[in-house]
Amino acid sequence: MTQDHIGVDLSKDWLDVCDPAQGREYQVKNTPRSVRAWLGELRADVCIVIEATSGCDRAIMAEAAAAGAGLHRVNPGRARFFALSLRRAKTDRADARVLAEMGRAQGMRRQTLRTPARLRLVELVRRRQQLKDMET
Repeated sequence: MTQDHIGVDLSKDWLDVCDPAQGREYQVKNTPRSVRAWLGELRADVCIVIEATSGCDRAIMAEAAAAGAGLHRVNPGRARFFALSLRRAKTDRADARVLAEMGRAQGMRRQTLRTPARLRLVELVRRRQQLKDMET
């Protein structure tokens, strides 16, 4: 079975979405309610490809885990070099398109997502380490 890949560029206010299989590019408001509704509309065979960000990705990861949606996080540096290999600029406008193409070209599969409780634990451990580093 072939898996479709949807590229999503994350920002504080919006998700820029590129769904090549449907020939659509659109935006979804970056709120839990809007993201939940959008995830509910997706086809079951889809793998959402996002860049790992410094926090913007946590909300969509939690919602995707709760909805059982497939998601793959990509290192931003890898996405940039992939775009360069295609001789394309990696701009905010084209990021979702590049991520969708990267997912397809590299045959990315769904990753096991952390539950909201696990994500919270990771945040607490990270904060604890920051506090320990400040002590020394």
